[in-house]
Amino acid sequence: MIAPIIGAYIVDEPALFTAVGFLFFALCATLFAGSRARGNTGHPLLYWSGVLVQVGSAVALPFVSDLLTFFILWEFISLGTVAILFCEPGRGRLLRWYLPIQIAAAV
Repeated sequence: MIAPIIGAYIVDEPALFTAVGFLFFALCATLFAGSRARGNTGHPLLYWSGVLVQVGSAVALPFVSDLLTFFILWEFISLGTVAILFCEPGRGRLLRWYLPIQIAAAV
């Protein structure tokens, strides 16, 4: 069976199964982010933007049909992580470790 292609995305049963799993973990992560945001002294708009970018990119990831779209969505996940880490109190140390590792992984 040939899966229907919609733009740069393929919608088939394994992708739907994976996306449902991602949605479950995204719900858990969003609940955790909500509890974490209460004690966060950073910028709440930037924090929630990072969470939404991560969740949206992770849920769209199983449906991609080419490597370029996969790489772009993967980097959006990284940008969401940078936004979340920027809002943390010890962000200098966190970003000094995360950014070089993420850039090396992307290369």
